[in-house]
Amino acid sequence: MAQTVTTLANGDKQIVITGTETWTFPSDWNDAANKLEAYGRGGNGATGTASVSGGGGGSGSYQKVLNFPLKLYSQTPNPIDGQFAVLLSTVDTESTTQYTFFLVYAGDDGLSPPSPVYSRGIGAGAGQNASGNFGGNGAGDPSYNIDVAVTATTPSASYTTTHFGGSAGGDGRISTTAAGGGGAGAAGPNGAGGAGGTNTATLGTTGRGGGGGNGGTAGSNTSATGGTAGTGAGAGGAGGAASTSGSAGGAGTNAATTYIFSGGGGGGAGDGTGTTVGGAGGLYGAGGGGGASSTISTQGLGSSGALVITYTPVVTATSSNFFLLF
Repeated sequence: MAQTVTTLANGDKQIVITGTETWTFPSDWNDAANKLEAYGRGGNGATGTASVSGGGGGSGSYQKVLNFPLKLYSQTPNPIDGQFAVLLSTVDTESTTQYTFFLVYAGDDGLSPPSPVYSRGIGAGAGQNASGNFGGNGAGDPSYNIDVAVTATTPSASYTTTHFGGSAGGDGRISTTAAGGGGAGAAGPNGAGGAGGTNTATLGTTGRGGGGGNGGTAGSNTSATGGTAGTGAGAGGAGGAASTSGSAGGAGTNAATTYIFSGGGGGGAGDGTGTTVGGAGGLYGAGGGGGASSTISTQGLGSSGALVITYTPVVTATSSNFFLLF
């Protein structure tokens, strides 16, 4: 995968990784001023049936570490030409797909060739897919610090992280005339996302709203209203009215970047005639909306996970030569 470095409006630079990638450090990499963020993927909503409306997908967790000396660790004690690996590990289970991002360093353990030495990398878990009328659970809070062993004989260094768990998607309902539950909003740097709205007996044919991302509020349990977005993040998608598809989760933006993170959950599809679809989760980490009970309704899809690396470029000093003539 090609490494793309984007310059942000504030002068910082950013790399977004959504798959497995090995890279070379940028020439202006800054060990003293950087931010590493992991966003777990959102779970999918459930497709409705003739008698059951689908639940909304749960949202992924979030973890961040600041000013992490990647290059120092990759080059101590033996330089390895500025190379290290960023790995995306995928583990499939019955109910979810778990995404964990590891930063792996080359170490010197006395073996030939040296084995990679690390204790733990930055990670974010995936939200669960919805199952039938039950909304998917949010990913657990990655409540650990990052520990790195430079060699097999030196103590580990520990770095404090900011972390939030995912939120649950809203439940659908067992009924022949019920709409889908809302997807959960994505966790982000300002907090967990809001839960998706659950379909209660009130207004049963109206899809429930998705949760807001990044510390946002929950979607409504009694109407199509989506959750309010947290700071710099996406609002939840509105649920569909009768015979109407749910809206996609809002995309959250940051004034300093062209990238979008912590999207809102998609709204549930409304019940009735015609082909309806649950709303999709906003970019990075939000759950999709659930499907309605109609047999021609389908679920909304959760959004992908990502590892986001942002840094302030090192400014290389330029030298000038002055000659004095006498």
